[in-house]
Amino acid sequence: MPSELEQWFVDQSDARKIELRFTANGDPALPDLGLVMRVQRAGDVLLTRLLILSHEWRMSPDDCVPESEWHTWDSF
Repeated sequence: MPSELEQWFVDQSDARKIELRFTANGDPALPDLGLVMRVQRAGDVLLTRLLILSHEWRMSPDDCVPESEWHTWDSF
């Protein structure tokens, strides 16, 4: 569930004393771990998946991740 995964991001941020950020799309991200939670609404359903970032992309996913990734689920 999206809320459980988002809570995991919050818990990891607190436990590891690392920064929790949100992308321009409002997706939670843990740059130090290279993780972004991607959420897309499809009618009454929320689709959730992890985006794993390369070391070079971790600190600025909005700028470094290819534009096509941010539109992966736009067809739903």
